[in-house]
Amino acid sequence: PEVQFLRGFRDRQVLSTFAGSQFMKVFNTWYYSFSPSVANFVTNHPAIRVAMKILLYPLIGILRLSASVYAAFNFNPELAVCIAGLLASGLIGVVYFSPFALAVLAVLRRTRRPSFCIRNVALLAYVWAVNSGFLILSVLTSSPVAMMASSTIFVLTTIGLTSLSTALKILQKFP
Repeated sequence: PEVQFLRGFRDRQVLSTFAGSQFMKVFNTWYYSFSPSVANFVTNHPAIRVAMKILLYPLIGILRLSASVYAAFNFNPELAVCIAGLLASGLIGVVYFSPFALAVLAVLRRTRRPSFCIRNVALLAYVWAVNSGFLILSVLTSSPVAMMASSTIFVLTTIGLTSLSTALKILQKFP
């Protein structure tokens, strides 16, 4: 049922928009470059299959929430897909990438490397903000290449910002 839901959201909502369809072209190129071999490996290893199901449940919840946000803004599908993408990317950053960011930052802190603080995230935030303008421009001009680039940068910088910000906030609680 989860797979059917995700396919339906992708096919009926995301792919029906310019921003969503252009992002999915880039995503599918990346994803299908490795996923068949991973799926084959998981299929042949029952313990890994169980672990993967557990790891994917938060993603399913994130994408269900994103679909709900899309529905709330469906009066403007391009806006809806961008807001849903922002939410999904942000939550994926928090759930899946902040543990890695936390580990790296903790190691850097223990090795007494120069301190990494929230101010260091400012450059990434600047790139995100400038790219958000590029994303809007890509929608307005209906440029496929610009949309593929801007939507990909938007997703990656959102993941980076939310994972680093979350990790830094956690580290602030444990001096």
